[in-house]
Amino acid sequence: MLPLSLLRAAANSPMLVELKSGDTYNGRLVNCDAWMNLNLRDVICTSKDGDRFWKMPECYIRGSSVKYLRLPEEAIDQVPEDDEENIRVIEEEEIIMTEEEAEEEEVVAQEEEDVEEEEGVVEAVVEMVVEAVVEAVVEEVVVLVVGEIIVKVRSKQMRGEHGHHSNSNVPFIHSSKY
Repeated sequence: MLPLSLLRAAANSPMLVELKSGDTYNGRLVNCDAWMNLNLRDVICTSKDGDRFWKMPECYIRGSSVKYLRLPEEAIDQVPEDDEENIRVIEEEEIIMTEEEAEEEEVVAQEEEDVEEEEGVVEAVVEMVVEAVVEAVVEEVVVLVVGEIIVKVRSKQMRGEHGHHSNSNVPFIHSSKY
């Protein structure tokens, strides 16, 4: 049973409405709409603390301000078994929700693709940076090693430890600079 079906079937029935503010309204239900906005007649309003009362010929209560409703049990017996209009409304709401869910899923899928693409770009950039750093380090190591070898060779030449030998791959450099 749907709440709107119950309220529509309860037309002209007495009911109590408590608002979120704590005020209560006792009256006869004239009608309600799809947002559960209520029209009551012959209403007695009671303040939250219960010390003030107002009698009104009619009142309008916004559905979003209702905390709860109390209806007589006989109102349940008046609800039709298969309310075609409510079934149609529910089906339409399900279709709308399905369309909204499909749109949301498309947005999420696109966001996931964008993230994967960004991750791929980041991985490629990181790989390029690592390769450049490794290449620079290798070049620096080679330069340092070659420089160290040259220094050792020149140092030995200066001390005269190695003369110019025919089987030596390093030529003897005769210069005053070294």
